[in-house]
Amino acid sequence: MALSILSILLIVSMPILAHVYDERQIIKQKHEAIRMLQHQLLLWRRNDNASLNAEQDTDFQFEWIERKEHSAYLSVHWTYRGRTYRLTGEALR
Repeated sequence: MALSILSILLIVSMPILAHVYDERQIIKQKHEAIRMLQHQLLLWRRNDNASLNAEQDTDFQFEWIERKEHSAYLSVHWTYRGRTYRLTGEALR
């Protein structure tokens, strides 16, 4: 009896645990993307052409939406489990 209850609990909890894991990964990736987006915009603001050399777990793609003398808009996007996520940042000089 106890074994069947434990089996049912495991069967019910596995999809929930997988969903929680995916959500934690997405939050981690968003945090990393925000950090990299801020860094790239700060480099632009300082007129620094250096690039970010930090190790990344995710393959981020950066795209300058607009880059003028006094303002810049940068977008970062990545794909996780078939879904594409996008964040956009702005900087002014």
